[in-house]
Order: sequence, then structure tokens, then C-alpha cells
Amino acid sequence: MSSKDTIELSRRKVLGGLAVIGVASATAGAGTIAALNDTETSNGNSIYAGTLDLKIGSPGSFGDSNVRLLNAQGIVPGQSGSGMVHLKNDNSSSTGGAVDVRITDVNARENGRTEMEREAGDTDSDSELPEYLTVRMYFEDLATGDRTYLGDDVFRKASNRLQSGKTFAVHYPLAPSEKVKFVLEWQLPASAPSTIMTDTISVDFAFDMMQAVLGTSIDGGSNSYGDVSGNSRFDGFPAWTASDKAFDTKAVFGGSGDELRISGNPGGSYTWTGSPLSAPFTFTYDGATTASINLGGSGGSTVTGTVPSTDSGIFALIAKSESGGTVEVSNVAINGIAAAPGMVTKSGDGTKGIEFDVGDFSGGVEVTGTIELSGTISAQETGLQIDVRDD
Repeated sequence: MSSKDTIELSRRKVLGGLAVIGVASATAGAGTIAALNDTETSNGNSIYAGTLDLKIGSPGSFGDSNVRLLNAQGIVPGQSGSGMVHLKNDNSSSTGGAVDVRITDVNARENGRTEMEREAGDTDSDSELPEYLTVRMYFEDLATGDRTYLGDDVFRKASNRLQSGKTFAVHYPLAPSEKVKFVLEWQLPASAPSTIMTDTISVDFAFDMMQAVLGTSIDGGSNSYGDVSGNSRFDGFPAWTASDKAFDTKAVFGGSGDELRISGNPGGSYTWTGSPLSAPFTFTYDGATTASINLGGSGGSTVTGTVPSTDSGIFALIAKSESGGTVEVSNVAINGIAAAPGMVTKSGDGTKGIEFDVGDFSGGVEVTGTIELSGTISAQETGLQIDVRDD
């Protein structure tokens, strides 16, 4: 079999791993005989699956082998540092990828108790270092320096953030041949006691890349695009201008009022539950003149409406938050394929979103995910909008 006959779609993962962090990864024959006939052929028709290949290393050297992220030895209170590796959706890839991070192993060791440790009150065999060492982790865009944090940008205790089996489903987007830097920063506060002496912590990471629909982050600022529905209740969501936008869909925290709308038309209501408030959503467009939004799944509420026909394949998911509140849209998938980035978060007054170009809407589209509301939630001012663009 020649190489052209192969079909390959691989999911690649590379392993990563503070004290020592190792990065390990018809013909149909029918008819009659005619006095005259002519035959033309169409040969060599093929369908090839794409490839996906994640590599790890340094800016000038990538591969599948083990790469150490950092090795910080002999640290003392008041010090800080960082380590990094680079990831690449390899040149051989033809498919956009979404990268998640897993912590596969954490090992904290006491390594015996020195005299100073005992005098400071260290009486057991457990390592105290994870309780005082603080860390944060992020992806950094090599071109812009923009950061995507795993969790948040706050330094938090290693014992909380570095837990074996924990997954950070950030869905960081990597186009074919694109590279990104992954960074772990650490701080040991000056207030750390002598009980940490000789203690160590080691962490192993795995970076998983899956096929993804790639998007672009957009920032609408604070009400920078004005009212998009003709109703003041939904002021503040960013949108394309009226001539560019085919229609919009909203799932809004509205207190006792309407919470679901299709292209400005009032719809049903939904009772948010949980702490923080959370609900799955599904947006569908049939590729013709019908769109719908469901909030809460099978036991929730669905609104269906007639919308202008568009096949542009461009839409945006926009989170809108009022001062004191936070909106997080996560686990985003498009027609069952993970979106990257798969999350958009907005805290305080303003809007933030992700724009996707999926090529063609004529066959319809389904977008799924989860909306989570936390903090001080203001009715009429908080929620999710989906804008569909008309080119």
C-alpha cells in the first residue's frame, strides 16, 4: 500500500513534568449498447483524514521525548522562579488542535527532619513544602505575549493547585505549525517556616491535544457596540452592525422576566440552579430559517424562532457581565467537535467573546456548552449572546 492510501488521524499527547518536573507526552453498470458511445474516466479519487501531532521541546527543537520543565533546587523563603516548555502542533499536522493539561503524578517528600525543622515544630513525616509554596500556570502566545491561565492568575498553594489526576480543560488552540509556551511560576513566601527544610515536591504533566474548531478571542469592552435587540433589557452585548449581523440569540439571567430570545423576540423563562448558578445550553441553526436556544437540557426551556437565512458560517459566543458578577462559558463544542478556546470568562462590567468561522452554515450548526454565573448577578445585565454574521 502506498503512502497515499493511508488514512491517519492520531491523537497525540506528550507528558510533562518542580523539584524535578519531567515532561514525558460503482461503478454501476447499467444501460444499453448504442451505435455510438464515448467514455470518460475519473480516477484516483480519495478522501484523506487529517493528522494531528503534538510535539514538545524548546523553540528550536521539538520532539516526542522527555523534556524537563524546571529543576529548582536549594530554594529558600523569599525566592521565586519559573520553568517552561514549548509545544507545537507539528508541521505534519493538517488539523487544528485544542490542548488540555493533566497532572499525572505529584510526589511530596519530607526527606528527614533536620534539627531546625524539629525545633520549629515539625513532628511528622509529611512534607510541609506544598502548604507554603505557591504556583500558577499559563500558556503564553509567542507572538503577542497574551496569557491563558490554568484556573486563574493568582498564585495559589501547591497543595491545592498541583493535585494528581487534576485536568485543566483549557482547550488552548493550536493551528497547524503553531507554537505556544507553557509556563509554571512558583513563589516561596518569606514567611515560610523552617519546617520546609529539605522538603521536595515533584510534578508530572501530560499535554493532550484533540481535534478542534479554532476560534479567535474578541473583546467588546463596556457596551461598546450598543443595543443589538431594540430592547433596553438587553443593552450592552457586542455585535456586528445591523447590516452585517443576520440574527442573534440570548440566554440572559433575567430574574422574573424573559430569559431566552431568538433575534430579539421574547421567549421562555428558566430557573437557574446551583451555587454558582449553572446551566448547559444548546444553540441550533437548521441552515435555512430556524434557530433555537435551549437552557438547562431536557428539563429546561427551549425557544425556537424564525431567522434570516445565512450560510456565512461565522458566529460569536459573547459573555456579558455586570459589575460584581462573573460569566463563564465553558465546554464549548461545535457539531460535537471541541472548540478552542473552549472557554470565555468575563468579570465586571463589559463583554468578552470568541468568534468562529466554520466555513458553511448551509448544513446547519449545533453549539453546546455550559454557562456559569457567580458573584453579584444583576438581572437583565448578565448572560450569553450568540451572534450569527451575514457576509
